[in-house]
Amino acid sequence: MRSFQYNIGLRLQVLNGVRCMYSTYARIMADQAAKLRDDLIDVIRQIIAESNSDNPPV
Repeated sequence: MRSFQYNIGLRLQVLNGVRCMYSTYARIMADQAAKLRDDLIDVIRQIIAESNSDNPPV
C-alpha cells in the first residue's frame, strides 16, 4: 500500500512541476506578445506622424 501511495505522490509532484513550467512559459509568452504589440503600435504611430509631416494640410 505504501508503494502505491508513493507512486501517486510522485505522479502528483511531476504533474505539479509540469503545470508550474507551463504557467511560467505562458506568462513569458504573454509578456513577449504584449511587448511586440506595443512595439508595433509605436511603429505605426511613427509612420503616421511621418506621413502627416510630409503632407502638411493645405
